[in-house]
Amino acid sequence: MSPYTSPVSELLSIGQCDWKEWADYSRFDFNETHVPKLLKMAQDWPLLNHDDEDIVWSPIHAWRVLGILQTEQAVEPLINLFYADDDNFIISEYLPSVMGRFGISATERLWDIASNRNEVEDARDLAIESLRWNASFHTADRDETVSKLAAMLNDREDDGEYLNTAIMGALVELKAAGSIDAIRAAFERGLIDREVHGDLEDVEIELGLRKERSSIPDWRFDKHQEKMLKEVLAENNAMSFREVQGFIFAMVGSPQPVPPNRWIKGIFGSNLKFANEQQDKDIHRILFNMVDLTVRHIDMGLDIIPLECRAETAEDPAFEELKLWSKGFGEGNAILVNFWEEIFSHNDMKEVEEGFTACTILLSVWAQPETLLERSKQEGGPDVSKMLRALPSVARELSSLLVDIDKRWKAISEKPETVVNESTKVGRNDPCPCGSGKKYKKCCGR
Repeated sequence: MSPYTSPVSELLSIGQCDWKEWADYSRFDFNETHVPKLLKMAQDWPLLNHDDEDIVWSPIHAWRVLGILQTEQAVEPLINLFYADDDNFIISEYLPSVMGRFGISATERLWDIASNRNEVEDARDLAIESLRWNASFHTADRDETVSKLAAMLNDREDDGEYLNTAIMGALVELKAAGSIDAIRAAFERGLIDREVHGDLEDVEIELGLRKERSSIPDWRFDKHQEKMLKEVLAENNAMSFREVQGFIFAMVGSPQPVPPNRWIKGIFGSNLKFANEQQDKDIHRILFNMVDLTVRHIDMGLDIIPLECRAETAEDPAFEELKLWSKGFGEGNAILVNFWEEIFSHNDMKEVEEGFTACTILLSVWAQPETLLERSKQEGGPDVSKMLRALPSVARELSSLLVDIDKRWKAISEKPETVVNESTKVGRNDPCPCGSGKKYKKCCGR
């Protein structure tokens, strides 16, 4: 028998939570008398492992109701979740935006955690992101929040890249152009992870201080990282490295963020095993790095097909590499079928659908080229060499279309809705909604 009674029990049946859109909880008439039961549900971890797909979301709904009520007695129990060992993805994805609603009843405690070097690193990261949300909801706190974060960035060399990048990410999210001196100093001292928001020029563009880059950064993939990833892929009988490159190109093309657990499972399958915790972190970091670099190549209009895949004939050794890349690209698009069907169901997308479809076919066909090669031998058949030489242009055309699609999708997604909207729709190159600072799919990137 459920320990929850109405209206708290109603949260058991609402179903899936979106990271930016909250359900209409006002219809349940929650008030302070319901706080004890809401707190019980908010910390009821067995619910998160329930077989019912609606019930598993109920603790998050409870968090959000408590955030709306802004009851002070909920602050400490929710902050204690920062230290939970399990379900860290759920906590980092959904809890900071809740904590940001409590205002003054939570900010002092959050600043204590964020600034305390003896605190757990993940808890400090969550506190920083919660403070960023607080400044978004409680705009009177924005200037003070920006000032304190900039001061932390100036005085936190011992914190290392992870937390300094989180601090800078919060400043970028708040569009705190006035903090640029602190940000520049942090870059100069090597305190910022460039894989997150890019280099200083990228950050200046995000803050509106620069219109475009004055130089092309070095985005060469580290060969040590490549070797490490190849070894783990082989140990898990997963995709080849070349397939992963094509797969990631397909993944980042979608203007709707794909949850990392979904595309990582697409690469490794369901039986992924790491030798130890450090290898787990290293491989995730490498994959997110590949994602970020791919996004950058797309947005800069650079050629996305690896040099090792540039074949001019079917007999060229590079043709085998192209087949693998094409296979990964096709498998990535297969995962996104429902995404693209939804996107192209909108009238504003019709004029780009044909070009997108043509490009994806031309890039996917090489995974199983036997029929194409056989037809090329017939009179009037396709010129395979000509098609191969055209692939870089096809990839650049697709990249251009993806940028256009992303802009169109943002315009569609930002139309007024009847639900509470915490932020604008996330595009491929936007900061991750979880606040880690990672672009696109790095929402839970740890």
